[in-house]
Parts: sequence; C-alpha cells; structure tokens
Amino acid sequence: MRSCASVVEGLEALQSWRPDVLISDIEMPREDGYAFIRRVRALDNRAIARTPAVALTAYGRVEDRLRTLAAGYSMHVPKPVDPTELAIIVANLAGRTRAAERLDRGPARGSTGRTTRHDGSSGRCFRR
Repeated sequence: MRSCASVVEGLEALQSWRPDVLISDIEMPREDGYAFIRRVRALDNRAIARTPAVALTAYGRVEDRLRTLAAGYSMHVPKPVDPTELAIIVANLAGRTRAAERLDRGPARGSTGRTTRHDGSSGRCFRR
C-alpha cells in the first residue's frame, strides 16, 4: 500500500508500481480526484490505466455518484466509510483485476475456454 498527497505524486508512483486497486479521495490539493482518474485512464500503460479505482468522497448524492462513475472510477464510496466495507470492496475489485488478467492471457492450457456461472437461487450452473 502506498499513500500519495496529490495527483502528481500519485501519477509518479504509478510509473514504478502497479497496484491491484486505486483508492482516491475526490478532494485533493491543486487537482481533484476527477483529474486524477482521467489522467490514469489516459496512461499509455494499459495495465495501469485499467486498474480498478474507488472514489472516496463526502459527496453522496446520486449526481455525485454518476459523476465519479462517468469520470472512470469503478466504485463510488461516500464518507464516512466503514473499514470492513472498504476492505471488502478492495478485495472484490482486486479479484476482478486478477480475473481480467487471466482473460487477457486466454484460456488455461487444457481448458475448453467455456465459463460456468452459478445461479445461486436455483442451484443450477450454466455453461457458455
């Protein structure tokens, strides 16, 4: 885990470090979290540019949530946030990152390439 105090510092950290998930406050000095995520999503390094990102914000209206999602964040989490909830959100997003990387590499050797989805309500599995 790394902590950065500004957009510039965060972007500099991403030059030498690839996190599983980014967590950013919307209110930051000089440039805000919207500028940060736009600049991350525009990076040439596609692996870093696609990193899942959580916006932590004191703004909790529907319009605020829509704005953070439209800017490129994966999740909008209003403050105050429960630490357990944030840990679960990060774990889920990190899992999505690893799954996406596996998809980018293609099916595992010996795999049919099909995916299975479980319908929890009926106990049935579906293949695609």
